[in-house]
Amino acid sequence: MRLNQQLSQKLNNADKIVLLGVGSELRGDDAAGVLLAQKVEETSPHIKVIYGGTAPENFTGEIKRAKPSLLLIVDCAEMGESPGTYRLISPEEVGGYTFSTHALPLKVMIDFLLADLDCEILIIGIQPGQMKFNDPLTPAVEDAVEELAATIRDSLKIRPNSDKMRKVRDTVRGDLMKAMPIGLEIAVATFLGAFIGYQIDLRTRSAPVGMAVGVVLGAMVGLWNAVRIGLNIK
Repeated sequence: MRLNQQLSQKLNNADKIVLLGVGSELRGDDAAGVLLAQKVEETSPHIKVIYGGTAPENFTGEIKRAKPSLLLIVDCAEMGESPGTYRLISPEEVGGYTFSTHALPLKVMIDFLLADLDCEILIIGIQPGQMKFNDPLTPAVEDAVEELAATIRDSLKIRPNSDKMRKVRDTVRGDLMKAMPIGLEIAVATFLGAFIGYQIDLRTRSAPVGMAVGVVLGAMVGLWNAVRIGLNIK
């Protein structure tokens, strides 16, 4: 499977996505992560974008509060490839690559996040060409940023609207939680009605009377709850 297809699949399967752009805009190709973050923020509003700069560890609190199901970290990585080559890197593979301008090793930050977050973390590593102070962006790296931004944008166009789906799910869950006490009341009333009816049946040997008592009690509780809901009585 091609890398863009892998990335698209990960995006489509994620419920909430956070993208952390890492790098320095003053050091040539090291700006790739930040530039991709800017483009994603402009074209993909469903993704929460965080600008990590050269100290992404300072934003771990914000990432944790966002509670993503997928965290994408974009940074330049020395992979021994031609400039502009990019690769999806798992947290387990991070130690095999050299990332550019971090005060804290990326692996340490990822382990810190995973201690509290139940989410998938992927790193998009982009091979730099030049990273001296005030160097311009290499054309190949610029093309890679554009291609990745397009992949992310197009992937989110075809995915279900997770925000709407989440609202529907939360509404249904809330309605179920409201309905549970009502259902419990009706069940208890019906059980009591059946028990009382059974006792009546034992004494009067009249099964229809016992059944009627159970039905009437259940109906009365159901009617009361319908009135309560209609009048918004807590």
